[in-house]
Amino acid sequence: MILGLRWYGPVAVLVFVISTLLMTVHVNPFYSHYYDFAWYSYIVLADSLVYRWRGRSLLTSRFGEFVLMLPLSFLIWEMFEGFNLRLENWYYVKIVQGEIEPLPFRYGNLPLYLIAYATVLPGIFETLELVRIWSERRRSGLLRASVRPWEMTRTKFTVFQVVGWLCVALPLLEPKVFFPLVWLCMFFLVDPLNYRAGRPSILGELSKGRATLLCQLLIAGVICGVFWEIWNFWAGTKWIYTVPPPWNEMKIFEMPVLGFLGFPPFALECYALYHFLRDLPGVRQLARTRSMFALESAK
Repeated sequence: MILGLRWYGPVAVLVFVISTLLMTVHVNPFYSHYYDFAWYSYIVLADSLVYRWRGRSLLTSRFGEFVLMLPLSFLIWEMFEGFNLRLENWYYVKIVQGEIEPLPFRYGNLPLYLIAYATVLPGIFETLELVRIWSERRRSGLLRASVRPWEMTRTKFTVFQVVGWLCVALPLLEPKVFFPLVWLCMFFLVDPLNYRAGRPSILGELSKGRATLLCQLLIAGVICGVFWEIWNFWAGTKWIYTVPPPWNEMKIFEMPVLGFLGFPPFALECYALYHFLRDLPGVRQLARTRSMFALESAK
């Protein structure tokens, strides 16, 4: 070990530094695919840090769960790509000799899409683990965040479902007005289902008076959002936002400032969707054990 890190931690740092240096001088594939190199380096380094402080981690203790996350991550992001066919909030480009060229979808590039989109869940959940560890080591209030316990009654469940479906329908009907609701819909639709089925859920924690999971996920979403935008900004293959005013004003990197508000609820959606998908027939047999990222596993 180096500085208490598993061997792959320092390797990840080395890969990140080399890919960043080569990206700055536009050497491919590090320039065109810098986003991938940066994200996988971060995921591996974060996992090594988690192992150092916990003695277990996703890659060392639950590698099968990590592998399962990759296709589920791809499927989740493809769902949002489906929304974007109507919303038209972002599109992909490549930069060739300083000129921006549109990057149309091609089935032949599916492996590249899988590599890129597969980073979403591991990135969020490794970051969630780091936020949990930071909270424990600093004895932060995030460990004791609480709310008044409340029961998910049939009426509340119905309200959540109605709100969720409105968050799906309204953006599709009036995308220029309601497009931000896409980043809430899956939380309202799926997390109550997880709660009812006894799966890990944010509402399940809130029903016990615990807001720890909610707060830590929101923070993890912010952190990942910043990384997404930083690494996308410098990559030679990237996305560009086309959201309507006033959302398109005052950009940080490629993202309009107000757009950063979408990352925290997106983390909630990913948590809900992941635990819903991994409990589906067939997937459940592959998952075998309870999610490593159920809050109970952090205690």
